[in-house]
Amino acid sequence: MTDSNHSKLTLSVLIPVRNEGLNVAIMLKFLRAILEVPHEVLIVYDDPTDTTLPAVKALESSYPNTRAVFNNLGLGVANAIRTGVTHSQGEYILIFAAD
Repeated sequence: MTDSNHSKLTLSVLIPVRNEGLNVAIMLKFLRAILEVPHEVLIVYDDPTDTTLPAVKALESSYPNTRAVFNNLGLGVANAIRTGVTHSQGEYILIFAAD
């Protein structure tokens, strides 16, 4: 996405994850089917060995509006949400559970 596309984003979907590799593809497919506004999806993880990362990388070409964001504030959902909010570029934010 170019910077001009980011300025037009309506929604940022934050998905805090921990080893959700199997669920990510399902969640992204679901979000694509229901969202009708310009959006980005931020997969927020806090462990570099998280099984979600290979799944996100495998889906990058099918879901170009999706990116993985490392939570450097510390472990936990609250810190993952804070990190996601900091990196979000949409006008609105939706926090979505991966499980």
